[in-house]
Amino acid sequence: MSIRQRTLIVIGVATAAFIALLLAFSQYLLNNSYVVLETSTVTQDMQRVRNAFASEIGVINALTNDWSNWDSAYAFGRGEAPEFIESELNANIINNIGMSVVVLIDSARKPLYAVRYDSSAGTTVPLDDASYQAFAALMLDESLPPTEIVSGYIVVEGQPFLISTKPLLPSRPEPPASGALLFARALNAERIASLNKALELTFELFVAGANMPADVAAAYERLSAGATNVIVPLNNAQLNAYLALSSLNGSPDLVLRLSIPRTTYQQGQATLGAFLLFITVSAVIAGALLMVMLERGVLQRIRQLSDQVSAVTAHNFTAARLKLEGNDELGKLANDINDLLRRIDEANKTISTSLKTIDERTTQLRRTRELLMTTIAQLDDAFQRGAHPDELRDYLIFAQKQVQDIR
Repeated sequence: MSIRQRTLIVIGVATAAFIALLLAFSQYLLNNSYVVLETSTVTQDMQRVRNAFASEIGVINALTNDWSNWDSAYAFGRGEAPEFIESELNANIINNIGMSVVVLIDSARKPLYAVRYDSSAGTTVPLDDASYQAFAALMLDESLPPTEIVSGYIVVEGQPFLISTKPLLPSRPEPPASGALLFARALNAERIASLNKALELTFELFVAGANMPADVAAAYERLSAGATNVIVPLNNAQLNAYLALSSLNGSPDLVLRLSIPRTTYQQGQATLGAFLLFITVSAVIAGALLMVMLERGVLQRIRQLSDQVSAVTAHNFTAARLKLEGNDELGKLANDINDLLRRIDEANKTISTSLKTIDERTTQLRRTRELLMTTIAQLDDAFQRGAHPDELRDYLIFAQKQVQDIR
């Protein structure tokens, strides 16, 4: 595998790892941020619903406080103003103030007036005994001061109500009270729809019990265990938030289910997607630019150096010199290789000269040996034929000269 291929693999793996780590970290960070923001938004919406119910109770309290302090109402409680109902609490007035139930009792807890408003008929009808007993049980609480209003949620015959009750006192409050007044507003589908429209939300109210939907029942268990609220994402487009509302007896008898589009989450996902796409494209471009820079600045020069060294090796041409521009490590390596080639070339020349000298000396030795062998043969011949000593001396002098020439 070439250095170029290895470099491509290393850069590719490093770029992919960087993108993966950055994507994972960004997704974790941004997702958590948008989940926190979404939770905060949902909590605010639930608080808006709480505030809407509190505002409803405040309106009912104001009406209860107003009506219970009229002298005519006080007199009615004492049985002295029978015209009070017709003039002040007839069907039209009850409808105009948005009440569903009106109950008046005297100081002995005997019913004076107990009706519910029938919106379909546009008139009032007597309250059934079970409902009356449930409402009357909340009136004239002797443990409370006579001027104090009791208000909150109550469930009567499976129907949730907002109620407010206060003892009947004259305009200048002086106990004892002549009785008590109770106003109740039913939290029926029509009223819930009106609140949804006003708040621009979508919520439903359920009475705790066996008839709750499965998701509401599951949330109710968690709310009963102490959870302030329960938020359950259904999918990427919607979530449900659940809130328990305690009745006047202190138990969480009502469960509110708020259905909220996950606009914040979807915006977060869109932003996250765009950000991740930007990071991915940027990382790929950066990796490509890095590869181009490495190719031009390093890999191409390494390839040039390798090709030149291969050419020198293939032709055994030590007199050649590498040509590579630059003062970096590769340039220094090329200079070092050139210096090595120069020394090898010089050594080759020295060896070549030495070999030539050896060849010349070897040739000379061969010729001298031949002459010596000839001289020895001549001496031997001279001895055989009994030559004159001067002739023998001439042969010896010639042989001595040949040996001196060799030296």
